[in-house]
Amino acid sequence: MFRFGANHLLRRFSAQAGEAQKANRGFLAWYNGHLAKRPVVTKMVTSTILFGGGDLFAQTLLKQDSASKAPFDFKRLLRACIYGGLLLGPLSHVHYNFLDWLVLKQLRVRSSFVPVAKVFFEQFTYWSPSMIVLYFASMGAMEGQSWHTIQERVRTSLWPTLCANWMLWPAVQLVNFKFVPVPHQLNFVLIVSLGWSCYLSLVAAQTSSTKLVKQELKAHDQTAA
Repeated sequence: MFRFGANHLLRRFSAQAGEAQKANRGFLAWYNGHLAKRPVVTKMVTSTILFGGGDLFAQTLLKQDSASKAPFDFKRLLRACIYGGLLLGPLSHVHYNFLDWLVLKQLRVRSSFVPVAKVFFEQFTYWSPSMIVLYFASMGAMEGQSWHTIQERVRTSLWPTLCANWMLWPAVQLVNFKFVPVPHQLNFVLIVSLGWSCYLSLVAAQTSSTKLVKQELKAHDQTAA
């Protein structure tokens, strides 16, 4: 009887696992179909969800801090979704296709060196520095900051963020460029970006709040004078 019960549970578990695998294959087929037909729109939606998820996670971490009594910032979440969907998604689509064209067709790098070449061009030439600048500038603009404040925010945040970026992304992208097909490279990055966008969101919130405190102190000093 015990053996019968164990066999029954095993068959039931196997059946459920098989159904889960079929569901996963069905979702992947559905997603790949949309990716093939509408690559930019699909990547925009994916980027919106995952980059917004990073900010959601960041705000959750902040709320768990006993010293933080601030309510959930839906406007901040909206800004993260706008950046992810309207800027990061379409620009990344262009970037990965351009990088593939540059390294394989223009420079004709040997296949064994392709991942290293792509990492070099992405991390240390145009992509990473420009996207970090774009992130802080776009967040500042959506927050209604002045041009001078945005410049200061970029100036103080760019180098520390680049250093943090280089501690993570070169290794991640070596794996990405080596094993992941070009249409899915952004998806791989977005999954890892759940943590990275959380970090950017925390940095952006910190620099924004620091600037606000400085402005309040300056206004208070002017009033007192």
